[in-house]
Amino acid sequence: MVSEGLKVTFLLRLTPLIPFNVFNYVMGLTKVTLLSFNLASFGMLPGTIVYVFIGTTVANIKDVASGDYGNGTITLVFLIVGTVFACAGIIYISIVVKKYLDK
Repeated sequence: MVSEGLKVTFLLRLTPLIPFNVFNYVMGLTKVTLLSFNLASFGMLPGTIVYVFIGTTVANIKDVASGDYGNGTITLVFLIVGTVFACAGIIYISIVVKKYLDK
């Protein structure tokens, strides 16, 4: 486990299977090095980007519903389609990580 600490930590950071507070505590109890833990924390970036993207889309949909949206229909369609693909990507990554960890 120590030899694959960076890989496992990165994969678990990439997927929202475990709450970050619990994950941080559990990783503190393992033999994963501080360097591996810190490098693997970059695995949170894709999820953060997806959450920001979803928030932007929801805000734009709210603007459309209230009649204050002025960026055009194409932009809104791209945001909605992008959000659907981003959510599908997170689900796919979670499934792949779960299969890897089951091995």
